[in-house]
Amino acid sequence: VFNRRTKIIHTIHSNISVWHPILKWINKLRFLSKSITHVCISRSIEEAFRKNYPKLKGCQINNGITAHVLSRKQEDINLFWKKVYGERKTKECIKLLAIGNVSGFKNFILLANAIKLIEQKHPNIKCALIGRTDNEILVSEINSVRNKNLKLMGALTNAADFLTGADALVISSSQEGMPIVALEALSLSKPIISTPAGGMVDIVVDGQNGFISRNFELESYIETIEKYLSLNENQIAQMQKGAYETFLKNYEIEGVSKQYFNLYTNVVGK
Repeated sequence: VFNRRTKIIHTIHSNISVWHPILKWINKLRFLSKSITHVCISRSIEEAFRKNYPKLKGCQINNGITAHVLSRKQEDINLFWKKVYGERKTKECIKLLAIGNVSGFKNFILLANAIKLIEQKHPNIKCALIGRTDNEILVSEINSVRNKNLKLMGALTNAADFLTGADALVISSSQEGMPIVALEALSLSKPIISTPAGGMVDIVVDGQNGFISRNFELESYIETIEKYLSLNENQIAQMQKGAYETFLKNYEIEGVSKQYFNLYTNVVGK
């Protein structure tokens, strides 16, 4: 690291505040700061980086993935969703899926309260939450909402498989980087309903590939979910198309890889 000829590429995956201790240290060491190129995975992270550290070298390259490929049989996915919506016919249900371990940052209590209030007007809404439930305090808080239309399904491998049976992905986080599950949803043509956490403001184009709330308050989040619920079939189809187009344009691995190749070539060539 301390060899002046060494070139370093450092990727900033999460909120810039997480990196302040390290970046402040790098900022003070001029010889080191010239050797490191910081790659921000979203536009909002890059904006915060340049605002706080204008002297450091940086650029922006999105996270990239290959389109999600199913690892399960379709009948297993159907069985999962039947456990969620019970005896109702699948066409009668609006199926939302949240993926993430129960933690403070994921803010699933916001989701639980929102679904609880929305179900009064839309009793056919069903929401499944896939992720570890080790945090007993937060799980107890979610369960205390007594939300019959939100089901905690525990940790499951390759959870994105179950997006194929969902109408939309829901994200209620208070903090995010650029979650892979959001990109997986886009690759499966699934709209995203999200809070404005971290990189989600860059991923979700409101009204085009999903909806994003104005803030992190319950009222705003409910309004955002209800925007999706108000769509007709043609509008939903258009939004599904928009989701997949967003993936191809911005997050497909081949295009992202070319950007990284060009970056490495440029850095090494100097």
